[in-house]
Amino acid sequence: MQLYLNKTGVVQSYIYYHLYQKNEIPILTFKRKSENEKRVFKFAEVLKNKMAVEFRDPEWYLRPFNVSCTVVSIDSPIGTYIIKSNDYIYLRLHGRDVWYSYNYSEGELRELAYKIVSLNPKYVYVFFNNNHWMLENARHMLKILTEES
Repeated sequence: MQLYLNKTGVVQSYIYYHLYQKNEIPILTFKRKSENEKRVFKFAEVLKNKMAVEFRDPEWYLRPFNVSCTVVSIDSPIGTYIIKSNDYIYLRLHGRDVWYSYNYSEGELRELAYKIVSLNPKYVYVFFNNNHWMLENARHMLKILTEES
């Protein structure tokens, strides 16, 4: 990790988050156990508030997890988990019934917007990872969130 940071040092001031979310990265798929929590803490020590991690095991979202990084909220076939980390909500929408190939309805977008606003975050990032509908859904979500705030 330190080697990566050293090699990218020039651009670090332009990077807001390092997102760890690919299935190939064990951090996503491992179960929430004390030894795995220690691994996340160790990783977060290096990147501090620039680390954003998306877990695919719901257990990470069900109990409080006090770490200096941003835990990415998700809406996906494994569930909807929206949490505020360090005044941020960083939400990735993957689809509800199937991964990636999903068109969110207005009702679903409004439901998500309500959950976001109710947590009163200082900053909100919403990323649509739902292929063909991402632009249309993102524009609609922006409109809804603008109305809500």
